[in-house]
Amino acid sequence: MSDDQAEKQEIGVAYDASDLRSLYGVCPRCRRVLIIIALAPALFGVSSFFDGFRGLDLFFQFVPYILMSVAITLATYFLSPLVQLRARRKNGWDDPIFVRLTEHAITTRHPSQNAQFPWSAIKKVVTTPDRLYFFTTPACAIILPRRCFVEDEQFNDWAARARKYWETGKQESFPR
Repeated sequence: MSDDQAEKQEIGVAYDASDLRSLYGVCPRCRRVLIIIALAPALFGVSSFFDGFRGLDLFFQFVPYILMSVAITLATYFLSPLVQLRARRKNGWDDPIFVRLTEHAITTRHPSQNAQFPWSAIKKVVTTPDRLYFFTTPACAIILPRRCFVEDEQFNDWAARARKYWETGKQESFPR
């Protein structure tokens, strides 16, 4: 397929909770927030060790903090994406977003909003086996799941073109 034909292609994306949850795996800032949420209650439990050794009493004071830590982390990991999806649907964002790659920018089209992100504004492009991420901020990304592409070859083509365009766009905006 020629570059002109490829640039005219649009991919329709309808997000689900797994797409939003996948950001925890590729976004260091999102991962740090999840770790802090997990560690905060546990640190309160550990601090009770400095009150002196009290046997089983100390153990029973520590367990609730650990359970809170686990519950808060699981709730954040599983419920936060569901809440985000519900808010998106409530605000009219349940329609697919159409994404197009060109040599100069990533363009998104949706009935509620259209946007264009020049490659120089993209912070990072990450490709995983299941998704393609375009980070517009350190913690926010345009996500293109593999399931939105007709075939694997198309996904791989988009990933390669995105990487090439991003590398070129970075060099043009920040000369070395």
